[in-house]
Amino acid sequence: MCKSINLSKHSVLEHFACGMVEKEEAFLKDGSLVCPKCHVNLELLGSDYRNLAYMYACKDCNGLNRELLETMTCGVCGEEAEVDDEEELTVHAYLLNEQSRVLALSQIKPVEACVAYFRSLGYAVETPALFQGKSGAKHTFDLKLVESPEDLADSEVLSEVAVEILLSDQPIEADEVARIYGKISDMRCDSIIYAVPGLTSEARSYASSFRVRVREGTTIQGALASPEASVRISAESE
Repeated sequence: MCKSINLSKHSVLEHFACGMVEKEEAFLKDGSLVCPKCHVNLELLGSDYRNLAYMYACKDCNGLNRELLETMTCGVCGEEAEVDDEEELTVHAYLLNEQSRVLALSQIKPVEACVAYFRSLGYAVETPALFQGKSGAKHTFDLKLVESPEDLADSEVLSEVAVEILLSDQPIEADEVARIYGKISDMRCDSIIYAVPGLTSEARSYASSFRVRVREGTTIQGALASPEASVRISAESE
């Protein structure tokens, strides 16, 4: 076969007299079995012909094969190889790289729970959210909240809030807050960080010094439900 994946599955017959091997439908003629090669009627199963069960037919080259060709594709370079061509390597154990574990955890954010929560408060929500900073640089945040027009006085304009979620299995360090502050300091709009399970004392001191709004909780639900969790623009954030 030509390694095409354009395949179909068929019952296949073999005519003993001439050796013809073909799909069963190729033998069917007016309700009888007739060899498409030598045009002899096939009468007795096991004597005139046999059923080779199911095989895969390639729609590109018309080849027949009982087994599918298994190939592997490298996720890095895209090169393909057959399974039998690859060297076997016995791996006795797997160890998770600690840095990879922390990175993976930070990327599994409860975004959907936050979206549902803020929409229930009447905010329009975008995720992921792109903001253009005062410098002209573009910054990505987990959420963008836009206040409902019904919540504003006639003299006010719609206000945007940038939301970032920090998630870890231990208190979040100051360098993570500093990383987000690098974006926040270039923003024209309000911003807020939700930290789970919370901040270290150093990170909390850093956030306070630079007036970074952070809401902490052992879970995202706890952070969202904290009494200070309002995202409305206020004097403290200006």
